Amino acid sequence: MLFGPRALPFGGDQLSHLLGASTDKALLPLLWNAMFFPRTMPETVARHFPFDLAARPAQITAEGEDAGWLWPGLTRSMLAYPTLRVPVRILAGSPDLVVSTALNAQRAARMIPDARLDLLPGAGHMLHHFHGDAIVRAALSLRPG
Repeated sequence: MLFGPRALPFGGDQLSHLLGASTDKALLPLLWNAMFFPRTMPETVARHFPFDLAARPAQITAEGEDAGWLWPGLTRSMLAYPTLRVPVRILAGSPDLVVSTALNAQRAARMIPDARLDLLPGAGHMLHHFHGDAIVRAALSLRPG
């Protein structure tokens, strides 16, 4: 919703430039921090992530293009979930502000045969920054005996 309109063939670039010069300066830091909620952004990310590059109008337009192609791809994937015959582990943060755990992780776990869902309380969207051990355990649990 935030970036999709910026990928429109007519006016999308202009919208990116307009918003890049106005609201993005306030909105993007809120979004970047929300990705780590309920935790705070790790100091290494705050210090080394190229926020200036990520906030360029052309980059935001590219994010909009990615968002536009995301839904058809996710729909195709979701339609195939019931046919999966491989071990699946899904890890999700319970207070994820970026994507809905109920709409995505919990639904996928119900649709994929024998999928296992691990909700990580207090993990949020960027759980890999704080729960690397849980990710490694989940990956190792998928190894053949």
